[in-house]
Amino acid sequence: MSWASAAWCHAARGLFSAIEHEQAVADKITGILKLRYLTSWEGFRPLLEELTGYATRDWSKGGKPPFDPMLRFKVLVLKRSMA
Repeated sequence: MSWASAAWCHAARGLFSAIEHEQAVADKITGILKLRYLTSWEGFRPLLEELTGYATRDWSKGGKPPFDPMLRFKVLVLKRSMA
């Protein structure tokens, strides 16, 4: 077996093992993925929009739109759970 074919076989084996590893990691439900199943996030949306003024914002004034209040809330929960 030549050096080039040996290197190609190693690279191919590495590629498939990387794909298998990625699939194994994706199959596990840990960390942030567990949060999706623990609570109904959309139940918080009306309260968050009211508290942040998102629902009453005048969108005709222009400017960069703010981040979604639900996204900001999830970031805070994740940050708190990792600390």
